[in-house]
Amino acid sequence: MDNIMVKRYFLILIGIFAAYSGVFAQRVEKSEIPPYHRSSLRIFPVIHMQDSFANEIAQTAVDIPFPDKYDKIRLLSKTEFLGIDDKCNFRSVKDRNAHVKFDEYIAEQKMAHRIIADWFNMDKNSNCNTKKLADRGFYDLSEMQKQAAAYTTVGASSLLADAGDELIKKSFVVFNEMAYISHDEQKELAQYVMEASQDIIAATCNGIRDILMLTLGLIPGVDGIIQGIMDSVRDMLILVLDVAKTTNEMLDIEGFKVLEYTHLYQLNWDDEIANTFYSKYYRENEPNPARYEKFLNDTTFKMRYVGSYPTVTDNASSGTWKSSKATAYANQKKSDQIRITCARTQDAALSKLQTLYPEFRVATPITGLTYNAKGKPAGVMADIGEKESIAKKKFAVWETQIDPQTQRTKYVKVGVVAPDQIWDNRYEAAEQDKAEGIDVPSLQGSTFEKKSGTAKVFTPGYLIRETDKREK
Repeated sequence: MDNIMVKRYFLILIGIFAAYSGVFAQRVEKSEIPPYHRSSLRIFPVIHMQDSFANEIAQTAVDIPFPDKYDKIRLLSKTEFLGIDDKCNFRSVKDRNAHVKFDEYIAEQKMAHRIIADWFNMDKNSNCNTKKLADRGFYDLSEMQKQAAAYTTVGASSLLADAGDELIKKSFVVFNEMAYISHDEQKELAQYVMEASQDIIAATCNGIRDILMLTLGLIPGVDGIIQGIMDSVRDMLILVLDVAKTTNEMLDIEGFKVLEYTHLYQLNWDDEIANTFYSKYYRENEPNPARYEKFLNDTTFKMRYVGSYPTVTDNASSGTWKSSKATAYANQKKSDQIRITCARTQDAALSKLQTLYPEFRVATPITGLTYNAKGKPAGVMADIGEKESIAKKKFAVWETQIDPQTQRTKYVKVGVVAPDQIWDNRYEAAEQDKAEGIDVPSLQGSTFEKKSGTAKVFTPGYLIRETDKREK
């Protein structure tokens, strides 16, 4: 039985199961979903121009859709990708200092300053306003203008401080090194990725254990507590081995691979930095080019390196189209295959970074409810799926509230959900099924089962966010 027939029967079984279970999804129009704060992101594809198919990958970098869970940072550079005149050195996968070259580029390009200037619509005459902050944060513009005009070094007032934590601080930049990998280069890559993964786990676990023993070692019975902590740490770090395992499994598969070594940075922004900006540089309708130049040279404003992750996918295995000569994908031009593979690799890389680095995780609003055979709420629906690699993950459910005393945004956890039926929202997944003659039900989101919660019903507008898998 070929792969297409297996997929057909699998989908039929899913349909039968859903019919007998009596669970169905009720969709809620997006206009009914309350607005929520989103993180901002800029992706810089980095192309090694001497690699095979470098030109095709460069064009792909321009064509890949921007991730829909982030707002795009625009005022950084008109460059769609960074071209490096060399060949990708796979040994860099093992090098923990591979991001240093991007540290230098960030400093040269004044990226932190440009991101801040973008948030405040700051022009070269140093005129500023809070319109973008108000629009993105759904704040009262006139009140923000009053607060900004009256700002002193005493501290941020409510709306400005909230906007700083909820919007400005959640500004990220990703450098995505992209390379086409030929079949002959795969064994070298697998070796270095596996070594890098083992090194990271061993070094991190040993370091954490030493710290815990130093600080807690004298407490009776603490050994069991430390072991529990180490088990949780190791479970998280073992994710690093996924890429090595996947690489080894792909060695005997015909086709090509795409490597993406992704480096994540976040804007430094806290109360002290905000004080410096507002007191020294924020001015409305007071043009002063010299003040703008002083701002660009102020070393207070910086980007923080968060971490890196190597991701490999190919045109033949998990997450991409099949390599069988019978599929429509195999009949496409190599440039189209690279485009699809690169797009899905980028999504996989961002998903891995979100799992490893909680500050980079995004919140997604609940958009609908699911009901059991008796018509009672059984779970929720949200617009995430295979693209975000949600299988085997758990998600905390958060209610957004405004603290009445501080007028600051706060998030109250009301439960935990886990994926039930997962929506295939990968890049061109629908086109893949259509080309292969597979009639797949058109889901508009994934469904999630309620695992715990203080609320009887998680209503649309609540947010879900990836959480630790051990959480109940």
